[in-house]
This record gives sequence, C-alpha cells and structure tokens, in this order.
Amino acid sequence: MSSPASAPNALEVDAVILDMDGTLVDSAVAVRTAWTTFAAARGLDIEEVLAYANGRQPRDTMAHFAPDEPDPDALGAQLQRHECSLTEGIVEIPGAIQFMRSLPPQRVALVTSASLPLAKVRMGAAGVPFPAMAVTAEDVKTGKPDPEGYVDAAKRLGVDIRRCAVFEDSRAGLVGALASGGHVFAIGQAAQDLDGLTARLANLEAISAQAMSPSRVVLRW
Repeated sequence: MSSPASAPNALEVDAVILDMDGTLVDSAVAVRTAWTTFAAARGLDIEEVLAYANGRQPRDTMAHFAPDEPDPDALGAQLQRHECSLTEGIVEIPGAIQFMRSLPPQRVALVTSASLPLAKVRMGAAGVPFPAMAVTAEDVKTGKPDPEGYVDAAKRLGVDIRRCAVFEDSRAGLVGALASGGHVFAIGQAAQDLDGLTARLANLEAISAQAMSPSRVVLRW
C-alpha cells in the first residue's frame, strides 16, 4: 500500500460508503455453498446463478431464475437465514480492517444487499468493524443496480452523495454506484467495460484514508 506521503492520487470527500461482500469481506465460499442448493434444486448452472446474484438482493435473483416462484421475498429471506450459519472461510478483503478503522465513525456507511443479521454475521466473522450506519436489504425498495441504497446512505449521513466515495466490487453494485453520482472505486476486476470510475483497486491495501476533521476525509492511492 502506498503511504499517504507517496501516493500519487488524492481525493477529499465528506463520507465513505462501502459495499460488504467482495469489498470488505471475502464470503465467496459461503455464497457458493448457499446458492448451490438453490441451483441444484432447479437444474440451473451454478456459475450463471452466481454471476447474476453477485451484488444483488437474493429476492431479485430468485425472481430472475424462478419466475414462477409465488414468494421470492420469502425464498430470499430463507436463503439469507441459511447463510447466517455459513461462516467458515469468511475473511477480510486485504486492507479492510485497517481502512475501516482509519475512517471517522460518523462519516462511513455500509450499503449491502445482505440482511442486517447476515451483514453482522459476516463482518463479525471477518473481524471487520461494523459501522454505526448501515443500509441493508430491509431498508430499500429497489436493490442494486438501482442507486437507492447509496443515495439513502448519504442522506442518513447528512452529506451530498456527490461528495462521497463509494466502494464496490460487483457489476450491479458499480452500475448503481455510478448512477448515484458518487466517486466510485472499483475493487477487483469486475465490469472492465464501465466508464466513469474514479479508480480501480486490487483491494483496500491499495488505498489509505486520513481523517482531516470529523467531516473531512482524504483518500490516497
């Protein structure tokens, strides 16, 4: 990771908004385990299901692959309850713990397609600090790739989304983050065709955050 003094790029923001799975937490093993059961029961290709599900709420994936399912919300909730028991192999994305600890608590929010219980389980399993502000599946009418979650998080923090840095890893998340108007940082290699990103980073070891005041954060990468 570049030190603040040597990093070539810098951005001052009022707040930082982060996705969870793939951005702060590596939960790939648990996610695959949970969705394999769903895919196998319906004769679906697990890779196709995982590619679509990445970043989206379970109910939206259920509705996409099982359009005849009478209650995708209930099915999605059932899957997330099962996921709460799957903690083996969950670890931080490199740099996540340090990055979260460097942010002013009142200027950081989590925006995830997971339920609040699942988000707390995964963040806890990975040892990543859980922020005071979190927008989870229960809080939005329309999930990613809609920008609702990011915009709502900025409002709750009392800041303009255009003065926020948004960290995402999935195509659905990145599309929504870009639509929100925030400064978007892509974690990993998804959606290489998207334009408008502020930066693309391998992980959170590639960026540092410095709280200049309770309401100002400088990011360097």
